[in-house]
Amino acid sequence: CNSGESIKTWQWKSVSANPNLCNYSTNCNCITGLEEQKNSNYNLTPNPTSSEVKITINPNQLGKTFTLFDNVGRVKMRGVFNSTEYIINLESFEPGIYLLKPSEEETQFKIVKN
Repeated sequence: CNSGESIKTWQWKSVSANPNLCNYSTNCNCITGLEEQKNSNYNLTPNPTSSEVKITINPNQLGKTFTLFDNVGRVKMRGVFNSTEYIINLESFEPGIYLLKPSEEETQFKIVKN
């Protein structure tokens, strides 16, 4: 794997009638990215972004708070969703990956700043 990360899958096969004699094979799968989180309450665009990200919010989420974290877990911003279209300005942020965590949600949303 070029990424340096791999998942190995072991598959045991009996090679004879004796169940104690087995061989194995491995498969290496590269991890190339994270699967995007899907949530009908929030839609983030554009993502990646170089300046701002627009969050379209389901009306039942109005009044809920959010926290934006950097890639090491530091809080970069806190806010309240007070409109069904909320803009987060990232112009002064360093390029990298940020996580948006709405209150009362299990899901965190990845935002990539170019």
